[in-house]
Amino acid sequence: MKGGLNVARESALSKGLRKWAKQGGDLEKALPSRGDSPISTEAEVEALCAALDAYRADPTRDATRVVGSPMHTLTAFFQEVATEEAQHALRRQGLARLRVWVEDALGGKPHSEDEILFILKILGMYGEAQDAELIAKAARHPLSPDAFMWSIVLGQFNDNHPQLATLISALKEPLPPGFIRVSFLDMANQATIAGRIPNHPFDTKFGHEALEAWLKDTRAEHFSYARSATAALPFIAQEVRQGLLAIALTHPDVSIQMEAAWAQAKSGDEAGLAALVRYAGDPIFGQTAQSYLEELGHADKIPHEAQQPDFQALSAMAAWLAHPMEYGRPPKALEIFDSRVLYWPPTDDERGLWLIKYTYEDKETGEPDSGVGMVGSVTFALFGEATCDLTPEELYGLHCCWELKNNGDPRAPKKRSPKAGIRILVKHGNEF
Repeated sequence: MKGGLNVARESALSKGLRKWAKQGGDLEKALPSRGDSPISTEAEVEALCAALDAYRADPTRDATRVVGSPMHTLTAFFQEVATEEAQHALRRQGLARLRVWVEDALGGKPHSEDEILFILKILGMYGEAQDAELIAKAARHPLSPDAFMWSIVLGQFNDNHPQLATLISALKEPLPPGFIRVSFLDMANQATIAGRIPNHPFDTKFGHEALEAWLKDTRAEHFSYARSATAALPFIAQEVRQGLLAIALTHPDVSIQMEAAWAQAKSGDEAGLAALVRYAGDPIFGQTAQSYLEELGHADKIPHEAQQPDFQALSAMAAWLAHPMEYGRPPKALEIFDSRVLYWPPTDDERGLWLIKYTYEDKETGEPDSGVGMVGSVTFALFGEATCDLTPEELYGLHCCWELKNNGDPRAPKKRSPKAGIRILVKHGNEF
């Protein structure tokens, strides 16, 4: 929660909400800047509730809206709370006003999928027992069973959530359909690993069948489901686990093979531990494998060469590239393009930096696709800009410009370029 409160700011928020509740119009224009207006007082909660009541009575009261909805804007205030006073007031007065929208949707009234799932996320976040029951009811309905937002809704039930065991019990039999089932699996894996529940809800005949189906699914867009299925294997009955592990260990995706090695090791199989040690010695997979070994209490088995700075730089770049927001898969090849110690203006210190050349195979043409990323400060690759035909000095210059701009540093040039970055680096004592 954010601390402190500003009386004028609160007054502006309350005024804007109450004015809109009475007059309608453009809600965004009626409110002060969202970044400066968390809910801070009970009076602001009452104004928010008045706005919710007005919108429920007349959902057309903001006809100017093109993107999003007033309901989403109003609901978002439940996660922008500055004080305990406001949070308690929202529990008493606000949550009931959100629940009715979910009940309406479950009763068959027309609704926005995004709005209702966002409301479920907020209800999950507040941790009330009746809302765990309502979320289970929505999953059973099922409400938008293939929406990705279910991973966010169930993701609120982390291993510290007071209603975690209640929700797992409500959903375990029969398992929910669609993507809700995958999201439920992820939640159950986390809870079982943390020791919050004694038995994995997928350790049933139907659960075993679901895990096997995901592991055998050859569609690349569903490989993440297979990885979640593999994470459940240490908690499945041994007579079933071995067959499922055999499928996971030969999966076409190496990340799932590594997850299977973790599952083997977690189950006490030394073969899994040996496989993780091998993966830890490969920079393309090293960072993930090392994290598995550390989690399992075997950090001492990480190869010595994998702990060296050059290896760690390569591994950090590989992990960043494989993130779903980047390439989404490991590179085909990695090599150090350059490394040196520089005074780095974005952090105002001297540090070791690495330029890492990465290569992928183009999915359509099969041709190599290469670029250069940087490790040592912010691990990042300027796709399409930081190319292999630039000199190391030019690449450091580009990253210096980008990082300064990203930091909001006044030294950042108006236009990013290798030359502008080199000038800044030289100005700070670096010899190029």
